[in-house]
Amino acid sequence: MTNQKSVTLVLDLLHELHLTAAIPQGLLEEPDQVDWGLSEVALGELAAGTEAPDQDPPRHRLRVLWEDDRKIEAVFSALEVP
Repeated sequence: MTNQKSVTLVLDLLHELHLTAAIPQGLLEEPDQVDWGLSEVALGELAAGTEAPDQDPPRHRLRVLWEDDRKIEAVFSALEVP
């Protein structure tokens, strides 16, 4: 694939970080089937100011989801895209 683009997100004032690294049973049984699609993100969601909105600075939630049960969730106060 030639249209790949990398994006770096720097989360400052990180309050929470949750990682769920579930690997599908099929890949555990046949690891030679792993390809580039394993790391392809299905959805990224940013909910600005929704976590503890009365806090100063406000807290935001970022969720990065894959098609299986893998996900990253973070609560932070500042975001930089260098």
